[in-house]
Amino acid sequence: MMNKRRFIFNRLPETFIHVFLIFLGAVLVYSQVIGHDFVKYDDDIYLQSPIIANGISLYSIVHAFNVIVNDNWHPITVLSLMLDSQLYGIHSAYGFHITNMLLHILNGLLCYFFVRNISKSPEISIFVSLLFVAHPLQVETVSWVAERKGLLAALFFFSCLLFYIRFRNNNNRILYVASILCFILGLMAKAVIVMLPVILIIIEWLYLNSKKEDLKIRLNNAIKYLLPYFLVAFCMGVLTIYVQNESGVLSKSNVLPYTTRILNAILSTKIYIADNIS
Repeated sequence: MMNKRRFIFNRLPETFIHVFLIFLGAVLVYSQVIGHDFVKYDDDIYLQSPIIANGISLYSIVHAFNVIVNDNWHPITVLSLMLDSQLYGIHSAYGFHITNMLLHILNGLLCYFFVRNISKSPEISIFVSLLFVAHPLQVETVSWVAERKGLLAALFFFSCLLFYIRFRNNNNRILYVASILCFILGLMAKAVIVMLPVILIIIEWLYLNSKKEDLKIRLNNAIKYLLPYFLVAFCMGVLTIYVQNESGVLSKSNVLPYTTRILNAILSTKIYIADNIS
């Protein structure tokens, strides 16, 4: 009987097993957050916003693209929280946490398929995706309702990369448009993915040169295919700076010099990388 069970297990598709492991890993680590309350740090700002508290309507959907919440323009995040408010009620923390956990599981799966596309290694893919799902740095993103924007940005980030890789493999223009659209939606969830075009350059250079193209062709492809991403990133960067400056979030240059900001960005990046590997 035991040998028969082992035989059946061995015949299960490898990808199905990996998907199940990612799902199981995320549930084991994060299912406990479903019983937690809201965090009294930014959560209240979102929950007290009338447009979110009133749920979904035609007016609120349109208005989501005109409103600034918590000093940010992120209509996709606002729409997501509005939907949760409609489904669960604005005071039902468990519903918001369930959505966060499901989004994190989906991001883990997208991470798996992205890594598998560029590495061609099932072992590396499952290792990286499980590390992504269970890493301690993810706790804040999953358990903090106000960080819904980070989960949504990751969702569109991985989707954008996957669509781009598929496009470069079969030259289907619909996939290219889908990739750019995902990038735009990701920026409308959280502008942190503004550096995605740089990642696409790395992918273009390291992983998509299967035809042994010469340097000139590679550069032409990089300019032709990646220029729209940089234009979108630039526009979103300008919009984000404008919104946060109008909200009073950004300090004036005489209060916080630009040299200090640049040094702080470098130091913060170093700390973040250290936290990821420690």
